[in-house]
Amino acid sequence: TCVFFAIGIALYYVAAPPIFRLAFPKYPESVLFTQLLALGLFGAPFGLLYTYFQSQALKSTLYQYNVTIRIAQLIFTVALVPTLGLMGAVIARVLFQAVSMTAILVLFKRGGTDHFTPQPQVR
Repeated sequence: TCVFFAIGIALYYVAAPPIFRLAFPKYPESVLFTQLLALGLFGAPFGLLYTYFQSQALKSTLYQYNVTIRIAQLIFTVALVPTLGLMGAVIARVLFQAVSMTAILVLFKRGGTDHFTPQPQVR
């Protein structure tokens, strides 16, 4: 799935400038912003791990994840938006998504490698 997202992001990078010239000719500066934000699509498959944590009722893991990413989001936003404006907001979002992907992977790995081993049914 990551390969498909990488191909999609690469296609968007190539297609965005001509699409913006046709659809939004008054906003050529927005192309770079959308291209950077498209990097966040790499994180889409990691949502499955979050769903897994929810399905297993791993509340502690979910708390750790949510607190970590919200603190990172706050730090990036407070540090970058006042200094870089809109570009700071875009960079903060991309960094937040990178931290989010890293955090979910670390928490998944910390729990062991047998997450998807079926558990015996108790009757």
